[in-house]
Amino acid sequence: MSNSVSKMRVLAVDDEFVIASTWAQILRMSGFDADWATSGEEAIMKARQMRPDILLSDVLMHGIDGFQTAAEILKIRPDCRVILISGHAETTHSILLDHPGQPSVEILRKPIHPLVLLEKIRDSMQFIDPGTNPPSRVATRTTADSAPATTVATVRAQPRL
Repeated sequence: MSNSVSKMRVLAVDDEFVIASTWAQILRMSGFDADWATSGEEAIMKARQMRPDILLSDVLMHGIDGFQTAAEILKIRPDCRVILISGHAETTHSILLDHPGQPSVEILRKPIHPLVLLEKIRDSMQFIDPGTNPPSRVATRTTADSAPATTVATVRAQPRL
C-alpha cells in the first residue's frame, strides 16, 4: 500500500443519494480516492472494479443491507475495512443478532460529523497499512470577521518522516 492518502480507496454506500454522494465528496476533498453507490447491489458491482480499502455503508437499505453488502465485498477484497453507519441503534443491534459470524465491523451512529467520520476512516487506515500517514492532524482556527466567531476545521495529511 502506498504511503499516500490519495491512493486509499473508499466506497461510500447509502440508499439516499444525497448522503452517499456527500460522503464521497467529503472524502475526495480530504485526499481520498472515493466513489459512492445508492444500493448494496451497486456497491458490490463497483467494488469488483474499484477494490476498496474501506467500505463506508449505511446499515438499513432497500435490497440487501449493509452487513450483507460488507460480506459480499469482503469476498472480493478480504482485507477491506468496514465502517457501518445507522440512524437506528436498536435496529443495528437487532441486525447484529440476526447476522452471527459476520465480519468484525465498526458501527457509527447517524448523524455523524464529517470530522468524526474522517477520524474513524483514519483509524481504519492504521489497520490496512500501519505505515500509512492518513489525514490525522485537525487544525482549528477561529475567524473574528463575523460575530459570533466561526470555528473552521481543516484536515491535512501529515508528511511521512
